[in-house]
Amino acid sequence: MRDGHAAILGEQQRRQAAADVDHGTALQVVVVMEHTAKDEPKLLKRCNLPLTGAGVVDMVITDLGVFTIDKKGGSGMALIEFAPGVSFDEIRAKTEASFRLQPRQ
Repeated sequence: MRDGHAAILGEQQRRQAAADVDHGTALQVVVVMEHTAKDEPKLLKRCNLPLTGAGVVDMVITDLGVFTIDKKGGSGMALIEFAPGVSFDEIRAKTEASFRLQPRQ
């Protein structure tokens, strides 16, 4: 996000974006990803890879649903939207991290 506009970043642009996030100048960080890899959850209780920045993601959009992240209040992830044809039970089974259901109104 630069100057209030969203952008899809290439590999070299990610380095600058990571610096923006690290310095707190990014407006909102949204991660778009597949929910699982080789049938294993990718939304984990604890990351097992090095982090570019901790506590900076505002929203995660996967092929199964949309989650918001409460970075300051401590209430963690909230599932706010399901992908068409996806059930809560399927998302629960494919998500290691804790989350609560909070549908958009």
